[in-house]
Amino acid sequence: MALLEPRADGRLDTKIVAADQSIQSEGDGSLIVDDRIRTDLGLPFRTEDRAQLRSDGAFQLKGRVAFSPLKGCSMLAEDLLKTPGHRGNAEKPKANNDIKFATVDRERAQKIDSITRAMLEDPKFHSLIRDSLGHEKTTNWCLNDLRQSVPQSIDAWLSAAEASANRIDSWLFIAPRTHDFALLHPLFLAAMLDLKVSVRPAMDQALLHYWQEIFKGTWSFDILDGGWRLAPGADVPAKALLVYGSDETIAELRAASNAEVQGFGSWVTVSMIHAKNWTKDAWVKDAFSLNQQGCMSSRLLFVWDEETPELSSRTVSIGPLSHGDHLHLAHSELDLALEGYELLPRPNLDDLPLGHRPWPGLEGIQTLLSSRPLTLPVIRASRADLIDIVRAIERDPSIMLLSLDAETKAVIQPHSELMICEVGNANVAGWTGIHGGKPLFLPDPKLK
Repeated sequence: MALLEPRADGRLDTKIVAADQSIQSEGDGSLIVDDRIRTDLGLPFRTEDRAQLRSDGAFQLKGRVAFSPLKGCSMLAEDLLKTPGHRGNAEKPKANNDIKFATVDRERAQKIDSITRAMLEDPKFHSLIRDSLGHEKTTNWCLNDLRQSVPQSIDAWLSAAEASANRIDSWLFIAPRTHDFALLHPLFLAAMLDLKVSVRPAMDQALLHYWQEIFKGTWSFDILDGGWRLAPGADVPAKALLVYGSDETIAELRAASNAEVQGFGSWVTVSMIHAKNWTKDAWVKDAFSLNQQGCMSSRLLFVWDEETPELSSRTVSIGPLSHGDHLHLAHSELDLALEGYELLPRPNLDDLPLGHRPWPGLEGIQTLLSSRPLTLPVIRASRADLIDIVRAIERDPSIMLLSLDAETKAVIQPHSELMICEVGNANVAGWTGIHGGKPLFLPDPKLK
């Protein structure tokens, strides 16, 4: 790409944000532009474009700063539709309630269980997960969570298959943009039910090819081109879609597609701990075990005591980060500071940003969240605040899970029916045939 030269009148000033948040006149960083001829912009603006800046102000763009300002299992309508906003007008096909699935007996359950357990101990699978997550610590957390998530007996496999059994025999699975391994649960349950499945991949196609290989001789599924988009009026290569995405994306797909859509939308986990557990790492695992991009990863931490506590300084690291990650975290810290959070010091560029502030008593929890991965807002609260906090959480339909330590659970559980897990287990997603409180697939309403 050609270099962009500064204007001859000198009214365009370019700088970069370096990884340590310093403003530099040259080097590899995130571009800042001060266009003094524009009267609508009174301040320089940060573009989050990564650039190599020369001392004379010329720069060469090198792409976007790592990560997008999205978290969770995210998929946007424009990722999936050739014409976002298109409203389908054809009738959805009537379900065939006479479909005969393969008999899910103990022999098949034993085969799928054997494949699963061999996968969890396979160094090749470990390597693929590490390639996806990028760090040894997050890989180990992920594998430990998976070992707890899979059915622990043949009877548990059979129960999960029964819970996810459905009236539709062909499916298109659409992986979230962040990771294909979110499809583990539906893929293995589809193998139990011997469903016809195609997968529209995200980034980790090596994982999909690995799963094709380990299922060979037992079950198979197809992989679509990663650039597949749903065109208006076009046939979908399945009778139903399973998609992880925002609620808005799922609504768009339902409107645009003639196929039925099973969607798992916005999911936010919030962690709450007593101040004495601040220095422990269970809440760290909840937030960062999937680089904070898993749909169940915690995005907000409440720390409480009898009175609103002060927090001792501590750091969190998941391992060496890339230069692009460092630039992303520099922007994250700035965002937290602008939102009123006091930043905990990061002695090392590989440490992750933590910002804290007292409970503001706001009506909405969403205003407290960070939109960026690898960043955790922390809210300090007193015991007297906890019930108000729970009520605010209950009003937010996207908050699906609370991860609590024993002290917090004792205070909160009698006053709330929210889903609760032990802190440190937010990403242990049991393969029960149920996700987010509903069946993985589409059950026959006559069987309810």
